[in-house]
Amino acid sequence: MQDKSDKALLDVCSRAARLFSSIGAAAGTELVPLGLGGNNRIYRVEAGSRTYVLKEYFRHPGDTRDRLGSEFALARFAWTNGLRCIPEAIACDTTEGLGLFEFIDGERILPGTLSRTDIGQARAFIASLNRFRETPEARELPLGSEACFSIHQHLAVVKRRIDRINGINPALPIDREALAFVRAELAPAFGQITEKILLQLTEEGMEPDAELLPEQRVISPSDFGFHNALRRPDGTIAFLDFEYAGWDDPAKLTGDFFSQVAVPVPVMYKDEVLDSIADIFSERESTLRRMTLLLPVYRIKWCCILLNHFLPVASDRRIFAQGAAGKQKKEQLTKAKQLLTSLQQLDAGRKRN
Repeated sequence: MQDKSDKALLDVCSRAARLFSSIGAAAGTELVPLGLGGNNRIYRVEAGSRTYVLKEYFRHPGDTRDRLGSEFALARFAWTNGLRCIPEAIACDTTEGLGLFEFIDGERILPGTLSRTDIGQARAFIASLNRFRETPEARELPLGSEACFSIHQHLAVVKRRIDRINGINPALPIDREALAFVRAELAPAFGQITEKILLQLTEEGMEPDAELLPEQRVISPSDFGFHNALRRPDGTIAFLDFEYAGWDDPAKLTGDFFSQVAVPVPVMYKDEVLDSIADIFSERESTLRRMTLLLPVYRIKWCCILLNHFLPVASDRRIFAQGAAGKQKKEQLTKAKQLLTSLQQLDAGRKRN
């Protein structure tokens, strides 16, 4: 008797037949689960002399984001413009929610192993991607997931996330612990940060509802960081997973970069990264100020993202990609608490004038 994993493998292989045919592979091509996806199922595909990666995207009535469309749009835009620090997007089947990519021979990057050279590669990727931001093809790229273009929009997105996790069903002790953390620590911290930001805006005569103009926006991989990357044998880094990519606020790009917890980017690199992003824009100083102002907001947002495991749709997505969800709740809550306590580190290394 076949178990559920065998049946799922046969199912996706059958659904991918048309995609395999488009690259000249046999309909019965064997798939090998890689188990590397946080939100999706990833398979290795051997076809003739080439190796590919097949990505089966998570789809759910409660989460209608077009992950496949966003990822292919950015990957093909980057590849067409000569960027080779990403896997080539080969083919996709939007009906089946499947994408086929070049296989990257590389290893996951471990926490605590990042060097200034690695940071430089990340900076170069963003700079190269945005070198073509004024082309007609760039204008066709979608908005990033949860794209924000005013300070109020950033604050509202995080407030909605806090409200959502404030509704965690306290069925188990770990759920009650998470709920207590949200109400006693996370929500009050966000309230204080919001109050401080709005006060600073008032003092500087800035309008919180003012939206960035198109020329002030950045082409962003979104969810950008070394958790979505592989180190090749020669030391170069390939950046992956653009399913939330598109036009966005540079403050969101840097906020995500310095808030993801799987492979944390040391705060000691903050100034050089923010400077390199600001260099993309003619209004350099205002961009730099905006990125600095919103960094604490994104630490709070990532605390909320970590706690998504306590919500039904996100839990379903993780189970789809990885299987059992059990002990992940405890791990995610611990990470959220640690991330919240790291807020004070954001001032480290800030340049003094």
